Amino acid sequence: MKNFKRVLAILLCLVMVFSMVACGEKGEGGEAKDDTVYHIATGALGAYNYTLYAGISDKINKAYSNKYEISLDCASGSTEMGRMCALGDAQFGTCTMDDLWNCFNGTAEYDGCPSGEIAFLYNTGGTGPTCHLVTPKNSAINSVYDLVGKKIGIPAGYYQKYFKYMMQVLGINDDQYTINTLAINDIVNGIKDETIDAGFYSAPHPLNNFVDLASTTGCKFVDFGREVVDKVLAAYPFMHEVVMPAGTYEGQTADITSFTAYTCWICRKDVPEEVVYEWLKVILADDAHLEEIHPNAKNIKRDTALEGRIIPLHAGALKYYKEYGLIDKDELADLKPEK
Repeated sequence: MKNFKRVLAILLCLVMVFSMVACGEKGEGGEAKDDTVYHIATGALGAYNYTLYAGISDKINKAYSNKYEISLDCASGSTEMGRMCALGDAQFGTCTMDDLWNCFNGTAEYDGCPSGEIAFLYNTGGTGPTCHLVTPKNSAINSVYDLVGKKIGIPAGYYQKYFKYMMQVLGINDDQYTINTLAINDIVNGIKDETIDAGFYSAPHPLNNFVDLASTTGCKFVDFGREVVDKVLAAYPFMHEVVMPAGTYEGQTADITSFTAYTCWICRKDVPEEVVYEWLKVILADDAHLEEIHPNAKNIKRDTALEGRIIPLHAGALKYYKEYGLIDKDELADLKPEK
């Protein structure tokens, strides 16, 4: 009898196994399980991008009954996230528009990476990381041209890249000023102590570090000016104008014309159409549910998702935006990488 029960148990197990093979593994709500692990390249653990896409991953799996297995992979910033996508180490990631262009073309920081491997999903909205130029409150620096011969505190990475974009289009060479590579807290202290002449930093405004500086020690925010911004935009089409309204910071009595690059979400072009379509259905459902994850996420909106796009859409994204009447066809579909 015991042997009969053991044989019966084995037969039942085999029936279950064959049923799963025949029907496909299911999620809790009956969705067919996708066996691929989808890697999202994000920022550091606990930082904005990590927090946002951890929350988004949770919402995707709730919407599709754990159909998708998603891994969040930390990266040092936009350039590394783009590189991970280009090389196939991640399927999704966040890029600034300048990194996006170089990543698509396999140029600059992406030299040696395969070109044409990534596709556009959406603009992350808002102003983007606004470029700030801040000085001690009694400084004689009143324009970008006054930075010649001066010591400027700027963090490493895209901050220095944006600064040099600006100086190069104005014909100001690297040897005509000195960059001190400083973190934001050191820039603030340098302005307070006047150990640097100016600080250059790019972040959504108002930035808490500068709010505190302006309301305590005091400082001056220098207007980049229409002429400078127009030259930057003409040379770098992935940049756009930003205006910081008067009163953004204490003591700032006039609007400041500035510039920056948008950030966007990208994916590899070989991600299945259904995956991208289903994920966008969740992410862009409304901005309120994104704001629940992080206040800045309220800027991710369906109606502005295609602003500033400079590379082709993923097929799943095209299907999604067509469904909502935001686009008829992808006018960049035939765009080829430069190399």
